[in-house]
Amino acid sequence: SLLPTEQIFAIQLLSFLCIQYALPKSLSVARLAINVMGTLLTVLTQSKRYAFFMPTLPCLVSFCQAFPPLYEDIMSLLIQIGQVCASDVATQTRDFDPIITRLQQLKEKPHELSGLCTDSLNKSYSRDVTCLDPDVRLCQCVENTIIEIINMSVSGV
Repeated sequence: SLLPTEQIFAIQLLSFLCIQYALPKSLSVARLAINVMGTLLTVLTQSKRYAFFMPTLPCLVSFCQAFPPLYEDIMSLLIQIGQVCASDVATQTRDFDPIITRLQQLKEKPHELSGLCTDSLNKSYSRDVTCLDPDVRLCQCVENTIIEIINMSVSGV
């Protein structure tokens, strides 16, 4: 099996290739990559999860851009990642429910939130918690990724 750095590179390379060559075969490989990411979410430790998902989350935007049918799967994966991070933060006795609520709202009502800019979100985070907690930062990255995908799909890029 691939080392984590090789997996990250493979997903990044695949996301680039999907944009260049949006072929049916690329779609099945992209779907496989999303499934692998979902599996890794369940097995990686907290620090490894951060190290793996921070560089690979932007790839999900590319997958979605190349293959709009993957939208639902990608959104579900992003919500899952957000939930895992938020539950880890919650176990550290900090209230993190607002973020999960926001992620769910983004998924369920994307059109109401389209055009939302990530700057205003980051400001709301500085109210939530100003720290370098990897789970918090990964949650922010998840939310920004969701918004990027929503804005892209709404504007029809």
